[in-house]
Amino acid sequence: AEWRQVMDSFEAYELVREIARGASGRVLLVRHKASQREYVMKSLDITSASSADKDAALHEAQTISRLQHAHVVRYASSFIHQTSDGTFLVIVTEYAERGDLAAEIAERRRDKRAFTYEEALDIFAQIVLAIEYIHDEKHMIHRDVTAGNVLLTANMRVKL
Repeated sequence: AEWRQVMDSFEAYELVREIARGASGRVLLVRHKASQREYVMKSLDITSASSADKDAALHEAQTISRLQHAHVVRYASSFIHQTSDGTFLVIVTEYAERGDLAAEIAERRRDKRAFTYEEALDIFAQIVLAIEYIHDEKHMIHRDVTAGNVLLTANMRVKL
């Protein structure tokens, strides 16, 4: 896959659907118009953020851009987007089609389809590999490892 490490713009993408909405912004599934690939676009409202919060948001984008591992969500691009609604920091990353582990667990619980021992061990091992990379190789601490932040690809590969 080809990943752009360059500044992009909002106009380069078309909206597929909204994935989530929170107090600080939105998470969108988008399609890059030129490549037709799907990505996740995290839009953080920094309009009225303090300079410390803006710095923290920019630092998050820079941090994500430096992470390259099979079990870490891949960075595609980031940019500032200004609209009549305000100023937004936009971070574009790869799309994990199955969503998050919390939703997968809830769906399996509802359908009475528990993970097999092998499936659970495989998922756990992938999470450990991602954390090991972030902590040991990049000397960073992921402070929010939850089932909701563990993403799954179509073939059940973990992306932290």
